[in-house]
Amino acid sequence: MTSDFEAIGHALISQQWIFAKTMPENPHEYALRKNWQHDISFEAVVKYIRLHGYEALYRGRSYRQIDINEHFYWTMGAPIRDTILINRKIKCMPVAYDQVAPVYDSLFLDGESLEENQAVIDMLGDLQDKSVLDVGCGTGLLLDYTLPQRYTGIDPSRAMLERLLQKHPGQRGTVLCTPLRSFVGGRYDVIIALFGAASYLTYEELQRIPDLLAPGGRYFLMFYKEGYVPITHIKAGIHLTTKTFDGSLPGAAQEYHNFVIVEGGL
Repeated sequence: MTSDFEAIGHALISQQWIFAKTMPENPHEYALRKNWQHDISFEAVVKYIRLHGYEALYRGRSYRQIDINEHFYWTMGAPIRDTILINRKIKCMPVAYDQVAPVYDSLFLDGESLEENQAVIDMLGDLQDKSVLDVGCGTGLLLDYTLPQRYTGIDPSRAMLERLLQKHPGQRGTVLCTPLRSFVGGRYDVIIALFGAASYLTYEELQRIPDLLAPGGRYFLMFYKEGYVPITHIKAGIHLTTKTFDGSLPGAAQEYHNFVIVEGGL
């Protein structure tokens, strides 16, 4: 069942967005009530943003906004019945992995790392006729080995995604700079989070994963083992909080080197 968040997200994504030429100092887009093109009413979306959005300040004024994929959305302060447009702007939030992106791939060119990569790809099986959501896709490890029929990669680091696109300029999939909590897409045959990417997800994000599966779909999530310090953190000098698998998702768990692999599905 589609959640309210996803329904609102699809409604926003599907609109006709117009660049705000009169505010070059604050580049953003807007969608007009009179052009609304979705079954969900314009007023329902405005109400959702104001009820469920987080507080943000612009020029000393408080607004409520929500994040959907690569944009955040907000409205002005008029009563809902008098509101005539919704605004959106691309999120530009630097994250720790941005500084790692230029050298990330070079950290894992040793023989042991390449063997691990191939072993994990083999565990995933044939994905060429599958739709795949790659959570924490980074610089595109999966695409280094295979190209699914329908690929969507998401990652909060724009610099890592830029590296992915440099490596795979002809890839036919969708790549979005967004954490899983803000992601709105479709339903997928396979959802993956490779080499510790699952250890960066919140409890709420993990709980979303089964709901994003197509009927018969499965997930393959790799968490760091308890006490393991990621080699990326050591070599790149970054410090991020991670967690191991806590049993909050159904599925079979197995240890593989420095990781815990959790597999489950519908």
